[in-house]
Amino acid sequence: MKFDNSIGNFNSSIIDNEKNNNQNIIREKLEKRILKEFKIKKLIGDIIINDSEYEILIEDFRNKCKIIENSASHSIIDPLFATALVYIGIKYYDGSFWPHVAKILSVDKLTINFQGWIGDSFINTLKRYNKVIIDENEKVKNILMHGFVSDYYANDMFNFLFKYYDIDLERDLSRNNKEMMNNLIEIIQRNDNTGRTYLLVKQTANAIIANKRGGKIRIRRLLKLIDKCFYDQVTPINPVSRMSILFNKWQENSEDFKIKRNQYNLSFSKKKSFSSPYLKCDLKNTKFKLILPSQLIKFENEGEIKWKINTSNKNIIVDTYTYEAVTGNKTQEMFIDINPLEIFDEFIVELLNDEKSIRCFKLKSHCIRFFDKDGNLLNTNSNLPKGEDVYSFTKKDEIPISEAILDNEIIGNLLRTCFNFSLGDYVRLPDGKVISIDKKIEEGLLYRNSLKDCYAEYNNEILPIYKSPPVILIKIQENRAKGTIININGKNNRMFDEIAIKVDLNDGSNEVGYIINLKDYGCIKDGVYEVFIDVPNDRTNRYWRFALINGIEYSFEDAPYIFKTKATIVFNENLKIISNDITTEKNRDDNSFNFEINSNKDYIDFLYEFNNENIKLFFKVPVLKWSLDNNIWNIEKMLDIWHSEFPSKIYIKGPFDKMKFSLDENIGNEEKVVEQAKSYLKSKDGVFVCDISVFKSWFGREKIKRSIFIEFDGYRIEFLNVITKSVVADHILKGNFTENELIGNFKIIGNANYYVDIVYTKTSEPIASKLPIINGTFSIKQKLLSGKYELTIYEDEEDDTGFGISNYLYVDRFYEEIINPYDLSGKSLEIKGIKKGENSLFEINLSCRYVINDLKKIDDNNYAGVLLVDFQNKSPINYNVKVNFYDLNKIKFVYLTFYDGYEYVEFLLDNFKNIIVKEEEKGLKGSVKYRRYTSLYPEDYVFIVDFTDSIPMLKEDIVNFSKYNSFKNDDIDLIPIEKLGLSTNTYNILKSAHIKTANTIEKMTYNDLLMIKNLDKNAILEIITAMRRIGIKVDHLKYNKQNK
Repeated sequence: MKFDNSIGNFNSSIIDNEKNNNQNIIREKLEKRILKEFKIKKLIGDIIINDSEYEILIEDFRNKCKIIENSASHSIIDPLFATALVYIGIKYYDGSFWPHVAKILSVDKLTINFQGWIGDSFINTLKRYNKVIIDENEKVKNILMHGFVSDYYANDMFNFLFKYYDIDLERDLSRNNKEMMNNLIEIIQRNDNTGRTYLLVKQTANAIIANKRGGKIRIRRLLKLIDKCFYDQVTPINPVSRMSILFNKWQENSEDFKIKRNQYNLSFSKKKSFSSPYLKCDLKNTKFKLILPSQLIKFENEGEIKWKINTSNKNIIVDTYTYEAVTGNKTQEMFIDINPLEIFDEFIVELLNDEKSIRCFKLKSHCIRFFDKDGNLLNTNSNLPKGEDVYSFTKKDEIPISEAILDNEIIGNLLRTCFNFSLGDYVRLPDGKVISIDKKIEEGLLYRNSLKDCYAEYNNEILPIYKSPPVILIKIQENRAKGTIININGKNNRMFDEIAIKVDLNDGSNEVGYIINLKDYGCIKDGVYEVFIDVPNDRTNRYWRFALINGIEYSFEDAPYIFKTKATIVFNENLKIISNDITTEKNRDDNSFNFEINSNKDYIDFLYEFNNENIKLFFKVPVLKWSLDNNIWNIEKMLDIWHSEFPSKIYIKGPFDKMKFSLDENIGNEEKVVEQAKSYLKSKDGVFVCDISVFKSWFGREKIKRSIFIEFDGYRIEFLNVITKSVVADHILKGNFTENELIGNFKIIGNANYYVDIVYTKTSEPIASKLPIINGTFSIKQKLLSGKYELTIYEDEEDDTGFGISNYLYVDRFYEEIINPYDLSGKSLEIKGIKKGENSLFEINLSCRYVINDLKKIDDNNYAGVLLVDFQNKSPINYNVKVNFYDLNKIKFVYLTFYDGYEYVEFLLDNFKNIIVKEEEKGLKGSVKYRRYTSLYPEDYVFIVDFTDSIPMLKEDIVNFSKYNSFKNDDIDLIPIEKLGLSTNTYNILKSAHIKTANTIEKMTYNDLLMIKNLDKNAILEIITAMRRIGIKVDHLKYNKQNK
C-alpha cells in the first residue's frame, strides 16, 4: 500500500507540474498580448480581459505591490500592473477606489504613502508608453479615466445617452451630425449638471474630454447599439466586449428604455422625422395644417421663443414653450390650420428669440402637393414612393396625367388624385413638367404592367412579359409628330389616330415626349408583338418586341428561400401553363408547382401556348446563393470555418439590390471602428461581388466563434461562423481489444499541431503525455481498462526565441469511456445533426435534443433503442427505433428508422421546425407539405451521433409521437412567430404586443387583432396568409361588415 501511495503521489506531482507549466504558459501569453495592445489602445480599459485572465493579473498585481513596497525607488514601470489597476477600477469603483485595492491586497487600509507609490507607478507607466494623461497629480482620476466607465456607473451612462438619443435626436441617428456632436461634447466638458450631465460619472467625462475625437467615436458606437436595439431589437450576441456586455444588461433592465421601445417600435421603417416645417393633410376630412416641428436651441438663447409665419396674404405669430434636453432646450411641436387653397402658396417660417431670427425655413410654392398615406408632405424633387398609395391635391381644374392614377375626386375647390406608382412611371403635372419614378425619362416601353424577374423566349430572342397592354414613350421633334407612323405586327397606324399625350421633357433638347398606349392601337390579345415607330426625317431605330399574356400573375410561396432546397411557384388559376421540367410537380389543390431549387440555375421555365405554338417563360427563383469562385453556387448554409481559411471575396445572388455583411459584435480598437460591417450593391449582371478581406482584421481571438450576418430588406440572418481559437467539435475513444490498442478520433477546427495527455482516472495514472494527434487520430498500445479516461487536448505554437521551442496551450478536456464498436449494448447516443450523405459539406441542425437510450444489440451493425425527444421545459416523449451502424470504423454516422407496426420505415424531417417526425401534419396544402417535409431515407441521409451519459428523465408512459404533430392540440408544438416569415413591420408589432406564438393568434378574433396598436388590415391579411401557409386554418379572422 505504501508503495502504491508513493506511485500515486509521484503521479499527482507530475500532473501538478503539468498544470503549473500550463498556467505559466497562459500567463506568458497574456503578458505578450497586453504588451502588444498596450501600445495600440488609446484607453487601457479597451484591452479585453476575461475572468480567468483577471485572476492572473490580480496575482501579478499583488506580487508587484510587494516589489514596490520593498524597493528603494518604490516605483515600477509595468503595463500589466497598470492594466490590473484599471480593471480594479472598472470592476469595483463605486465612488471610492483605494478601499477596494486594500481588500485585494488583504489589508485593512492603504497608507497615504503606499497609495502614492502605486499612483506614481501608474503615471510613470503612462508616460513611458505615451498614454493619455489628465492632471498627473490626480492619480485615481487617470486610473478611472482609462476604464471609461466602471460597471457600477454604466447604467447611468447609458441613461444619459438614451436621453440624448430620445429627446435631442428624437430617435433619429441621421440628426447626430457634426454640430450635434460638438454640442454634446461641450455640455459634457461643462459638466455643470445642466442637460442631465449629472447622470454622467466624472471618469467618463474625463475620458471623452481628454480625447475628444475618440470620445465621439465611442459615443456614436454606443448610440448605434441603442438605435439597433430600439427599432430592430438587435443586440450583440454572446458579447465579449465590456461595453457590449454592459449594454445588454442595461437594455434588459432599463424600464424607461423598455417602455419607450414598446411605445414606438411599431413600424417597419422608423417613424418619419422632420426638422423643418411641413404640410400635413387629414386625408379623411381633407383638412390641412402647417406643422412646426420641435427645434433644439442652445441654453444661451434664454429669451422668449416664438414662430413667425409669412405667406402671400398672412403674417402669423405663434407662441411656444421649451423644455430641457441634453444639449439645449427644445421647443414643443406646434401647428396652425391652413385653408385648402393656401397649400400651394410659398411659406417663409422663422424661429425668433426675443424678435431676433435664429432659424429660417422656406417652403416653395407649387401647382401640386403630394402626400404619403399618412398625410405627410412629400418632396417632388426626390423619388415618390412605389407600391403604396400616394395622394396629390391640385386646383380642381388642373388635372395631373399618369398611368399610375387609381382615382380622382373633386373636393370643394380641390382635385384629390390617388396614385400607386411602379418603377419608371411618370406624372405630367398641371404646369406641363414631368416627374419620373426612380428612373430617368427614357424612350421605349414603360415598366408599368410588366412582370418583374421573368422573361419569355421566342425564336431564340428574349422578350419582356406584360400582363396588360404596355405604354410607350417616344422623344421626337414636335413638328415631326403628324407624319409619325406606328406599325404593330405589320399594320400601320397614324400616331394621332388615337390619343397621344404630349409631355415636356425639360432636358435641354428640342424634343418633346409622347405617351402612347398600345391598347388604343389594337394590342389586346395574347401574343408576341413587334412595334416599329417611323418618324419622318429621323433615323433613330424605334423597334421593340414583347410578349403579352393578359392577366398573368405569379408568386413564390414562402419566399425568399434562405438556406432552403425546395420551392413553390403559384400562378393565377385561369392561366394554362405547363412545366418544362419533368422533376417539377403540379399541385392538385391550386395552380402551383413544386420544384427542387437548382443552385446552378437562376430561373425555372414553363411552356405557355397561344396561337397554336408554345413560348417558353422563365421565372427567376428568389433564393439566396453564395459562391467562392463565381462559378459553383451553393444554397445551403456554409459550415463553420477556421479564421485563416476565411476567403477574401465571396459572391452573392439574391432577390435584393443592396446588402450588408456584419459581425455579431464590434470588437477591436474602440476609437477606430464605428461598425464592423460592410455594404454592397448589386452589379449589372445581378451578382454581389463582396470583398470581405477587411473582416480578417476584425476577428481577433477574444471570442472563440465570430458570427457573420447577412442583412437585406429587413432580414438579418446568420450566414457563417468563423472559429478563431481551436475547438474540438467531435471526439470518441475506442479500443481495439484484439490488439490491446487505445484509439482516439477527434474533429478539431483549427490549424495547429495538436497533442493529447491521457490519464486513467481511477488511479490518476498518466498513460501518455503530449501524444501527437495526426489527422484527427491517435493510437497507443495499452492494456484496455474499464472506467473513464481523462483526455486533455493541447495545441502548440512556436515561441519567439527562434529556437523552435513549443508552447503547449490548453484547448479542452474530456472524460471518456472506451467504446467497443463490436459491442455497443447499453450505450446511449445523442443526435448532433443530419447530413445528406456523410461526405456532404452541409449539416442540418435540429431544434430540440434527441437521445437514443439503452442500445440493445441485434447484430454487429444493428441495435434497438428508445428515441427520447427532449423538448425544453417539457417531459420527454419516446418511441422505439432501430440504429444501423453501417460502418464500424465510422460509428459517429448511423441510419435511423422506426417501427410503424409492420416494418421499420424512415423518419420525416420537418424543415419548418427542424425536428424529426413520423408523419405529416394533416390538412396541409400540398405545396406546404412538399416544402416542409423531407423523407430521411437510409443511405440518403445519415444521422450524426455522439455517445452521451446525459439522458432526459421520463415522467410519463410511452406515448405516440404523432399526437404531438398538431399545432392546435398541444403547446409542445407551439410555433414562434419568428417562423411565420412575416415582414419586419408586422413581426415587430406582434412582438411589442407580447404575442409570441401562432397558437396565440389562432385563439384571437379579428377585432382582437385590430385592437393591437398599428396593426392595420394589410398586416392582418399578411398574418392570415402566413398562418394558412403553415396549415393553420384561421377563417374566423376574415374581415366582414360586422368587424368594425
